[in-house]
Amino acid sequence: MFGVKGAFISFGFFAYPNEFIKEKSKSIFEGTIKKGIDLKYFGPVIEIEDSKRVVEELKNGSFDFIIAHVTTWTMSPVVLTVLKEFKHVPILVWGMGGNICFI
Repeated sequence: MFGVKGAFISFGFFAYPNEFIKEKSKSIFEGTIKKGIDLKYFGPVIEIEDSKRVVEELKNGSFDFIIAHVTTWTMSPVVLTVLKEFKHVPILVWGMGGNICFI
């Protein structure tokens, strides 16, 4: 619709079940693409190893912007390991406050 491509990265915390993080973030992701935004999903990113994997995947793609979706509590190093590599790309940090998040 807009002619731009984005990366949707879900960040979470290891104390939450992976399926919970995936379910919450995929719901927001799917609602966003229904609005006509061209996005690719990455996640959940929970550990530094996940961050490093996502950095490599992003470097192999072509994205005009990034949505850093803070799905649950997360650790700053996990997020910064990814985002510091893409300072040249517009980044929207989108945090969920509690269980209510509508699209």
